[in-house]
Amino acid sequence: MKVFRIEIDLSRSGYTDTIEHTLWSYLVCLHGTTQIANEDPIFILREKILAVHVTCPEPDALLKPCPVKYVEQMRQKLEEQTGAPLKIEAIGQDPQEEGYSLTKAPNSLILCYGQFSPLICGETYKPVPLYHLPLSDERRESYDDIRNWEYNFKRLYGLWISSTVGEKFALRQLQHAESTLSRLGRRICTRIEERTGTPTFYFLLNNREWSTKQDLARMCPGCGKGWFIAGSTIEDRIAFKCDNCRLVSERSPTCRDI
Repeated sequence: MKVFRIEIDLSRSGYTDTIEHTLWSYLVCLHGTTQIANEDPIFILREKILAVHVTCPEPDALLKPCPVKYVEQMRQKLEEQTGAPLKIEAIGQDPQEEGYSLTKAPNSLILCYGQFSPLICGETYKPVPLYHLPLSDERRESYDDIRNWEYNFKRLYGLWISSTVGEKFALRQLQHAESTLSRLGRRICTRIEERTGTPTFYFLLNNREWSTKQDLARMCPGCGKGWFIAGSTIEDRIAFKCDNCRLVSERSPTCRDI
């Protein structure tokens, strides 16, 4: 991934509360569409030039038209308030994401938390930027439904990992196909598939303390049929897949006989 510097000329306006609010609104929009991958941009102010450093999944991620109209609206508003156009230039490579490459036309998608985009390619398991897709939340003309699901998943995952209050509740939400979280996510998958024509699967966490035999024998929670991918190991990202129910899962890393 490339690191870009967004330069904002403050020589005419100064750095006011109004400009700060608009700038953050612009950055939030860019993050919401995954045009920028990092949640915490770095700000450097020098001689009335504010430089914001961001990481982008593609070299033209900040330049190409985005389906979410608010991105361009916030950019125009920021330029009007400062009285100067934004300057965007590539300044280097993100060494932690140097191996990332975009899958242009994935054969399938998976809704799965953990990377800069909650949608990943069903073959490479690399994140797919949201701005490559039609709007998923037409009511808000955005991808807010995907992002809200992701934020809920993140909070429940943290609650489970903390292993204190709410651990069992959180784990049920993460790994059961009919939990409130899963139903929300599966509806999103259906909308994405309807609008893209690309099969879109929902990922179910699997962290069950039982035997490997029990783990491999578990059936699809949607239709009750076998869904284990023959030959899959504990290292494989996806070990269970049901094309009918559009569900995928992993082998449990906590089996007692491992």
